[in-house]
Amino acid sequence: MNLSQRFKKLTFWNKIGTVGAICSILAVMWLLFPSPETSVKLDIQDSPDAKVQTAVNSSNTTQIMTENVTINLPPQLERKLTINAMYINKPQDGKYVTLLRGKLKTLYPVSNLRIEAHGETVEEIEFKDGIYQLSDRGKSEGYVFATWRNATGNLGLNIVSSKPEKPNIRFIVQE
Repeated sequence: MNLSQRFKKLTFWNKIGTVGAICSILAVMWLLFPSPETSVKLDIQDSPDAKVQTAVNSSNTTQIMTENVTINLPPQLERKLTINAMYINKPQDGKYVTLLRGKLKTLYPVSNLRIEAHGETVEEIEFKDGIYQLSDRGKSEGYVFATWRNATGNLGLNIVSSKPEKPNIRFIVQE
């Protein structure tokens, strides 16, 4: 007699008890052996005054007070940004436009993604596709910038310049 035949012979309440016991065993195993991506390795470098302590009234929370902290994220939490140039220096209304399309793959939104376009005649960055919220944008000598808040998903950028040039694009994560 195999297990399925024995299970079929049980009464209704014995079947419920058997299923409950199996669920209890699985729950205990889940508590004893958590998945490895729930922890992050921290390296505190060159900070003799660093203090690491458990936060009060917060289970499994560590509070770190230091200047230099390196957080090594597990591969499951890392972000990946892919960008493709659709066209470069396309004439449009007396200006030259470079269109970039991409996708930011991440398990959670990046709080602030600063995008900088460096070039001699770069004038502005325009967001085209996707859902985005800009926290700041502006122009400085030799580059323009915009900061995308809660960044995730699809990205479309128009980079406008007054002369044909290939701009240098930089993406900086600001936590």
